[in-house]
Amino acid sequence: ASLPSAKELYFLSTCNRVEFYLVVEAEKKDQLLEEIARFIEEHTDLNWNKIKEHFYLLSGDETIKHLFE
Repeated sequence: ASLPSAKELYFLSTCNRVEFYLVVEAEKKDQLLEEIARFIEEHTDLNWNKIKEHFYLLSGDETIKHLFE
């Protein structure tokens, strides 16, 4: 499986969190979120509807700032 909407992907795992940084064209953002949900459900025992509240989405400069904090 893959995330066809993503041009680039960076994965960061620390002792208390996991983060995914993806480069995607703005008009494909909703499609990418659907692909992520499908990927999680296909490759784990997790149900997207039960875990999605633990995810958040940042864009643009907000993302860069978060990455370097």
